[in-house]
Amino acid sequence: MRQWLGPDSIDTDIDVWDIRTGGEYRYTATRAGEPVAHFYGAVHRVNENEKIVQTFGFEEMPDAVSLDTLVFTDLPGGRSRMEALSIVYDFESRAGMLASGMEVGIREGYAALDRVLAGLAEAQA
Repeated sequence: MRQWLGPDSIDTDIDVWDIRTGGEYRYTATRAGEPVAHFYGAVHRVNENEKIVQTFGFEEMPDAVSLDTLVFTDLPGGRSRMEALSIVYDFESRAGMLASGMEVGIREGYAALDRVLAGLAEAQA
């Protein structure tokens, strides 16, 4: 996760990473070694290779917590599709999350994940 999460200009320090039903996670985004944001959540349900349901919190915006559902679907050729649904309490929270640069982090993070997975596929070939 540390290899791909977030925008290219950010590094990730993982404090807790316990992705199982009843687990939790906490990590800090850093730039040039300095913390810029802190994220955390509770893992409500993990159905291995199928679905993860979790909360997502951002310490700098404590009221903007989302409930996220990630669904994984097998595709031909050993590939997978992930669909993510995030629900927030109100439009103000949604607007704040989007204004934080989240869109750039998601776009750049998934591009980095594609590169990591391509490297793994090459290594296995």
